[in-house]
Amino acid sequence: MSTVNENKFFSYIYDKFGNLFPLSYKIGKLYKKLMSTSNKGDEKTIYFNGNYFSYEWEEGSQEIQPTLEMIKRMVTNQLILKIKSVGYQIIKKKYIIYSEQDIINLPHNDIFSIFDGFEFRFMIINNALLLCVNPHLVIKTNCSIKYLIEQGINPDKLKDFSVRYKGGNGGQIDGYLVETITDEESLCRVRDHREFKVGTLPADVVFPEPRAELIQHLLNLLRRNFDLIAKQRELSFLDSKTASKDRFRKTLEIVNALKKNVFPLNFGDWEINLETTPIVIKL
Repeated sequence: MSTVNENKFFSYIYDKFGNLFPLSYKIGKLYKKLMSTSNKGDEKTIYFNGNYFSYEWEEGSQEIQPTLEMIKRMVTNQLILKIKSVGYQIIKKKYIIYSEQDIINLPHNDIFSIFDGFEFRFMIINNALLLCVNPHLVIKTNCSIKYLIEQGINPDKLKDFSVRYKGGNGGQIDGYLVETITDEESLCRVRDHREFKVGTLPADVVFPEPRAELIQHLLNLLRRNFDLIAKQRELSFLDSKTASKDRFRKTLEIVNALKKNVFPLNFGDWEINLETTPIVIKL
């Protein structure tokens, strides 16, 4: 049986606008799958408390009444899928989203780029499902270790910091740059953070960790006069006299863009809509 929630019973417990946004939704059917069923991890399926559940019926599955936690899991999964389908990028293992179109115009983009992104979470408060949104700058490193050498950095200076590189399956691997060697070709000795083994990689596939302090260090080595740390503080409203107001304005911009480009979420006989007026918060 479908359930419609328009947040009519939500108790407004705060007296100040925050970053929590209500959802109105029509909850469709949810089915518990057999443990032997194939394709358990497909886009229609969630894993919850040791079982697989799908909004699509298949032979042997059993219709169940979803709990709010199940709804949260399903909506999170579908939001991520929809976000990717409309061109947003998502940082794996984190709920941080950005679009390549939201790049901030800054110098030295051969070294780094900064994007106006956001972080999201679904939260359950007073038996209501809410979307929490926070503006979040996303820093991307554009230069390989080989490029930094070609730009004039002494290879002896390129060591003792975190890096990222692509593994054999195309996935990103985090590591630690032990040293950079330049003989016939530029090579990096990198400690894999997964297995803690040191291997040797071509310098053109190894990229510095996209962290402001490290990028600032590299800019200094390149003798480029740019204060990335100060710019990061400015873009994050940390030095603003109206920081709360500025962050709230940016949050509303993000939510309105989600409303326009991502919502409603429609899957099976479910429909999820986002309200653009935040609930009111009391500290």
